[in-house]
Amino acid sequence: MFNFNKDQLGIQGVTRPLLKEQSDSADQEILALSRSEKSWIYFALTIFSFGVGANEFSAAGLLPQFADAFEISNTQAAYVQSVYALTVAAMGLPVTAFLVNQPRKRVLAGLSVVFLAGSVTSALAPNYPLLMLGRILSALPHAPFYGISSTIVSLMNPGQEGKAIAIIYLGMTLANIAGTPGATWLARQYSWRFSFWVLAGIGGSGLLAILVSAVGKIPRINLDILEEFKDFIKDLKKPGVSLGLLAIAFGFGGMVAFSGYIAPIMTDVVGFSDNDVPWIAATLGMGFTIGNYLGGKLADRNIKATLYGSLMSLAVTLGTMVIMEKYPIPSVIGVFALGAFGFGSAAPLSRNVIAKGKTDSILVSASTNVAFNAGIAFTVWATGLVIDADYGYPSAGWMGAAFTTVGLVMAIASNWFKPENELKQIAAQSSEVKKREPEAKAVKRTSLFTTVVSWFNCNRADSQRDQTTFSPSMK
Repeated sequence: MFNFNKDQLGIQGVTRPLLKEQSDSADQEILALSRSEKSWIYFALTIFSFGVGANEFSAAGLLPQFADAFEISNTQAAYVQSVYALTVAAMGLPVTAFLVNQPRKRVLAGLSVVFLAGSVTSALAPNYPLLMLGRILSALPHAPFYGISSTIVSLMNPGQEGKAIAIIYLGMTLANIAGTPGATWLARQYSWRFSFWVLAGIGGSGLLAILVSAVGKIPRINLDILEEFKDFIKDLKKPGVSLGLLAIAFGFGGMVAFSGYIAPIMTDVVGFSDNDVPWIAATLGMGFTIGNYLGGKLADRNIKATLYGSLMSLAVTLGTMVIMEKYPIPSVIGVFALGAFGFGSAAPLSRNVIAKGKTDSILVSASTNVAFNAGIAFTVWATGLVIDADYGYPSAGWMGAAFTTVGLVMAIASNWFKPENELKQIAAQSSEVKKREPEAKAVKRTSLFTTVVSWFNCNRADSQRDQTTFSPSMK
């Protein structure tokens, strides 16, 4: 369901081996792109990114409308989030692996068509199962779009990959701050179907922009996917990697256990009106954006402290939300903190896994996104069961705190195991020490011999000097 920036997903590790595959002619082809052609490619990808992000996040604010339209409960309506996340988790790796070697324009245009079809299906859905189908179709382009578009802009800007990828993820950031609140507002002013028509329009605009862009000039990548999968299976067998992925699923999933039901919680429990939900969603989006930025920066300085601190703060915030549920202003502050600490944990959670796997593994990096979405699908579903079991919406906070605490324990356990890169460094240092042991012993023996010889020569010189000094008197 969620996607993250290049620091969180280890895009540095994803793009570097891809860049190695480029031939000289391919490099010349990329360099031949004019500034206007590059700008248009950025524009097309950013529009698509905005549409995908808004489609993804907006469902949490539309639960009451879904429930009323199809005569189901809010918790049943929330399963549209679970099915979206489950689709990304289940299909993300195989679809991306299948498409990564295909022509760029054809792939991106195809993904745009699928996204457009999903949005239209959702807008026209006469019943809940067809709405689910629309969400599944909308989710299919999610993972391959971000993976392939990140590769494209990295190839376009060697040495400036971070800056280029940040432009693409600007669409996701804008979706957090404006797209999701906008879709929620449109649903309340007109209809939830109108929100999906607008999303379909954004998808259509992205498709047109891709078709007229020069993205087809970006060369394909010849990547041995079978070898990548073999390396990935080896990495999954490492306790540090598998525990780190569980930490992602439970730690981050704890936030979504609450935020996935934010609309009914804010209206039915806290007491806000339906018209307040859009700006509350914007507050959550601001928390996402700021937490995302600070989490990446702080993880650069101290990954463990950022990881443990953000998860502990998230668990405390979730517990506090239950206590403060009757107080509107503290609840809104809590919503912002929820987004900040939740997304603040994303970067260190991802890096914690990537550091323990094979360097430059595409699938290890992509598996973190699978873990995020698998956790979202599970926690939203499990929390819905508890809410329906007569525990009500306040239980979402306790469930979220419990999930995040489990994630924290998993994160701590994952760091009991040394990362592979660190183990190799330790082994190399140990080997170097063993190689130098004979030299050190020889130096030690030489030093002892030199000391003895110097002492003997010194004594001999003193003896000769004494003989010279006392010889006249002896005469």
